[in-house]
Amino acid sequence: MDPKLTIPRGLRLLRYAVTALAASLVVGWTSVGESSDPVLMMNELPLEMLAQCAAGSSPASDCRAGATLVSRWLGRSARGDLFLTSASGCIEQPCRAWVFERSDQRLAMLIALEGQVTVRADADYPLIEARAPLTMGDTIISHYRWNGQSYERTNAELRYRVDGVECGTAEQCQQVAQDALQSERIDRAVRIFERVRGVSWI
Repeated sequence: MDPKLTIPRGLRLLRYAVTALAASLVVGWTSVGESSDPVLMMNELPLEMLAQCAAGSSPASDCRAGATLVSRWLGRSARGDLFLTSASGCIEQPCRAWVFERSDQRLAMLIALEGQVTVRADADYPLIEARAPLTMGDTIISHYRWNGQSYERTNAELRYRVDGVECGTAEQCQQVAQDALQSERIDRAVRIFERVRGVSWI
């Protein structure tokens, strides 16, 4: 007699359900921690860019000893995949970075940036912000937006730093100086006005 005939139909269905559930759990478990994000390999990067690193002609922060170029996937674009490439360890500090777009046909550099780079989703191409340090501790913040053909800088903000503390734009710093005057911190107000207005009097 066929062994299947000795098992009630309800029990056979239960067994099949348990088996299917176990299989689905195995599939789900093996996918945990795995990523399907596209990867841009170092050997895909433009040769002239790698040659600059090897020759030491790029800024030291790009190709310092022991550093390697790493690429982070930003998402899909209208034509392919977008990647942000920079030297390892540059996530939290300013350095040179590049945004690449890889399509079926080619790898194209969309923009080269200087500074600490952050991106924010916006349609097919993300908004880009680059914070670059200037002399005397000031910072220039540049914003870039895709115009349908290329990235263009939409605006730039100069952020002042006085006594080691960023007070903001010229308008913001003047408000900080006014607040300092009201709290009778005259020296602080004078230093801000000297830095922002270029005058040593109030």
